Amino acid sequence: MAIAQENIASTLTIAKTSPTLTTASVWEMVHRQIQRWLWHSHAYGTVLGVLLLTIASLIFLTIHWLYRLLFTHQAQETMEHQQ
Repeated sequence: MAIAQENIASTLTIAKTSPTLTTASVWEMVHRQIQRWLWHSHAYGTVLGVLLLTIASLIFLTIHWLYRLLFTHQAQETMEHQQ
């Protein structure tokens, strides 16, 4: 049984169209890039803000605990020397 081979290349028509860059399409691409950058910077800005707030809180708590430990220890020594 013979199978006829079809010439696929002759049945395909390839239309080569070159994209034209107009000033409007360039501005549209720039506008999309700016919107994308603003969207990402807003999201990362929120994450960065939470991160900075967390670090500032931890620094404050560390200072608070250290001063409390220092002054409690000094107060106990002063009470012992007075007795």
